Order: sequence, then C-alpha cells, then structure tokens
Amino acid sequence: MSVTTTYSPDKDTYLKEKTPTTNQGTANNLQIGRLTTHGATTSLNAVLEFDVSALTDPTAIFSATLNLVHIRNNGANTNTVALKRLTLGFVESGTGGCTWEYADTTDTDTAWSGAADYAKSEPTPVTFNVGATGGTLALDIKDLVLDAIFRRAGILRIVIDSDSLGTNGTSTYSSTRDSTVGDRPTLDVVTADRLVWKDGAGSGGAL
Repeated sequence: MSVTTTYSPDKDTYLKEKTPTTNQGTANNLQIGRLTTHGATTSLNAVLEFDVSALTDPTAIFSATLNLVHIRNNGANTNTVALKRLTLGFVESGTGGCTWEYADTTDTDTAWSGAADYAKSEPTPVTFNVGATGGTLALDIKDLVLDAIFRRAGILRIVIDSDSLGTNGTSTYSSTRDSTVGDRPTLDVVTADRLVWKDGAGSGGAL
C-alpha cells in the first residue's frame, strides 16, 4: 500500500542578478534562466525550502517529485539549468529579505552570489530546460529528500542555478503566492509499506 504526502515550500523566491539589491520574495512567480537586456546577459536563480522532518522512515520512501507549474517562456534560446542542494538558509521577504547579493540583508556576512556560492553538487544535481523549450516540471528529487532526512534534520533547501549559462532564455513558474492554489509548487512524496515474505521453510525475507 502506498501513500502520497504533499508538501508546500516554507519559503520560495527568485534572485535577479540585474537588480542585485532587490528582494523578489513577494512575487507570485519564480523566474529562472538567463535574461539579455540592452546587450547584457544576467542570471535568474530560484531558491526553495521544505520541511520534510515528518518523514521518519526514509526506507519507506518510494519517490519524491518536485512539481513546478509553467507560466511562460522568454527569449529565443534553451538553457539547461541545475537544481542543487543549498547549504545556507535564507530570508524569503520582509526584514532581511534575500537578494542576489545576500541571503539575509541584515547580515552582510552571507554574501552568496545568487546562492551559487552555497550550491553543492552532491547529491547529483537534477537538470532541466528553461527558455524556448521550458514547460511544466515533475522533477525526481528523491536523493535530495533522503539527504535532507539523513543529514539535514529534515530541512530541504534547493537552488536552481543558471549562473554559468550565457544565452538569452528564461522560464517563469508559479510560486507559493500564485492566486491559483493548484498552480503553486509542491513536493509529492510517495511512501510504501515494506512487504515481508515467508518461504516454504518458514524463514522470513524482506522484499
């Protein structure tokens, strides 16, 4: 028997290199990719945080899927971006609200270059396309969820990093502030009971 539990982000926002001191934490969307304006190309990254500490039996997790609902594409090019583990907490909005420059603007020791400075390549990043071929996403992030449970006290922080790209192409997705509840980001975790089989001799074995 399997059960699907849906989690919403505790925090989510995007970071805009073109306006590095502006907080986007009240926006109803997440913009990701590379944007060219007046000949200058800059990055748009997204950061999200989930609390999955209620998942007390990691061995029961069958799948974990991050869902992002697509709104629109901009630019003529397709970029492949990377969803990575984020090692630094951030302030979503209000006092200290994060910007491209800082995770917490009340603490200038947390300079993070659009969160790329705190993006890790383990577990293996999850890649997808934005820009001309962007679309609604269902991303397998089971390894990141397991890492959060085993090593991060159940707090899953992720960054979608486009900082190394160089072409004009962005995609926009709904954030937790979208007016349509069903379009907001979700993390669907499917857990399944372990089945125990007994062979003809009566010994037990787990499948």
